Amino acid sequence: MGDRSGESAGGSPLSTLQQLVFHRPGESEFRHQFRERCGARLLEEIEVLPVQQIVGRQRHRQVPVPAIGELGVHHGAPVIGSVYALCGIGVEIICGTEDRADLKNMFSVTLRDTGEVALIDGDTKEIRSIVKTGYAVHISRLSKSGRYVYVIGRDGRLSLIDMWMEKPAVVAELKIGFDARSVDTSKFKGYEDKYAIAGSYWPPQYVIMDGDTLKPLKVVSTRGMTVDGEYHPEPRVASIVSSAIKPEWVVNIKETGQILLVDYSDIKNLKTTTIEAAKFLHDGGFDASKRYFLVAANASNKIAAVDLKTGTLAALIDTAKLPHPGRGANFVHPKYGPVWATGHLGAEVVTLISTPSDDKKYAKYKQYNWKVVQEMKHVPGNLFVKTHPVIEAATRDVFLQTRKRLHLLFDSPMASRQRS
Repeated sequence: MGDRSGESAGGSPLSTLQQLVFHRPGESEFRHQFRERCGARLLEEIEVLPVQQIVGRQRHRQVPVPAIGELGVHHGAPVIGSVYALCGIGVEIICGTEDRADLKNMFSVTLRDTGEVALIDGDTKEIRSIVKTGYAVHISRLSKSGRYVYVIGRDGRLSLIDMWMEKPAVVAELKIGFDARSVDTSKFKGYEDKYAIAGSYWPPQYVIMDGDTLKPLKVVSTRGMTVDGEYHPEPRVASIVSSAIKPEWVVNIKETGQILLVDYSDIKNLKTTTIEAAKFLHDGGFDASKRYFLVAANASNKIAAVDLKTGTLAALIDTAKLPHPGRGANFVHPKYGPVWATGHLGAEVVTLISTPSDDKKYAKYKQYNWKVVQEMKHVPGNLFVKTHPVIEAATRDVFLQTRKRLHLLFDSPMASRQRS
C-alpha cells in the first residue's frame, strides 16, 4: 500500500485527533503524536492545555457556525408605561411635555465616538441638548411633524428623541438588530409620524414600528435572490428613504441589488414592489422633483434611478469607481439643465448626472437625461455632497447662476487617508 507517513504528517487537526482518540494513547504519547502530526500550528495548545481541552477545541473548530434567524416580535402588553420587546430587548415609554421651541431650524449632529447627538438651534447656534443614544451613531432622521428625531447606531439601537420636551431627551428605545444603519418614518399625507422603519445589517431584516412608541409591528426578512439569480443568505439593509408622492418606503438591499418599494398603507397586508437594480446598493437621494430616487450601487460602479411614480427602474448609469453620494446634490447646470451630483470613494471626480423634469422650461435638456454629463476634478474618498445657494465659505465656486454663486460642499474624510 506504500508509505502513508507523509499523508498523516500533513493531515488536518481533526483527522489527527480522530486517529489519536481511536487509539487512546497515554497523555504524554498523545501530546507527542499530536505535536508531530500537526506541527507548530497548535504548539501552544499542545504544551499548555489539558488533553480534554485540546480535544474539545478541535471538535469545536469543526462545528459549522449556526445560522441566526430573524428576531421575533412579542406582543400583548399595553402601550403606556410598558415594555415592548424585540427578542427580549425592550422599549420603555416615557411621557414628555410640549414646549414652544421653534423646530424648523434644528440640527441633529452626530457625536459618533461618544454615542451621542447634539441638538443645535439653527437660529442661535446654541446646543439645546446633548442626548445619549446608541453606540457609533450612524444617522438621524426627523419625523414629518418635526416632533421626533430618530437616531440609530451601528449597534442596532434605535432611539426616539422628543423635541417637545423642555430639554429634548430619549423617550423610547428599541434594539432592532445587532448591526444597523438606516431609519425613516411615514411622511405621506395622512400617515405623518404614524410608522417608523429601520433596517439592520444583521440579522438581515427590516422592522416596522409605531412612529411615536417604537412598538414593533412587523419584521420582514431580506434573505433572497440577487439580481444575478443566486440565493444570498444574509443581504444587509442599506439606506431607507420615505417617498413624498406615495405611502411607500424605498428600502435598498445591499448584496442582492434589489430595491424594495414597501407600501405602508396597509401593514397587515403588506405589499412590496421589488425592482432589480445592481448589487451592493448603498446610499442615495432624490432628484429635485422628488419623483426619482437615485442610489449608488457602489461596488458595481453604477447609479440606479427609480421612478417612484410608476414604481419602475428608470435608469442604470455607469459611473467612475465607487460612487458615494450621501443624499447627493441637485442644481441647474447652465449647459445641461437639472443635474444630480455624487462624489466617489475610488475616483478623483464628482459626477454630474442629468435628471428629467416635467417643467417645460427644461424640455430642451431632455437629450441628456440619465447620462453622465460632466466629471469635475476632485479629491477621492468623498462621502457626502450638498449644495448651498448663498454660502460665503471658502469653498471653490463651480457655476455662476442668476447672479448668485452656487457652491458644492463636500465631506471627504477618506481623502487624507488615501493620500498618506
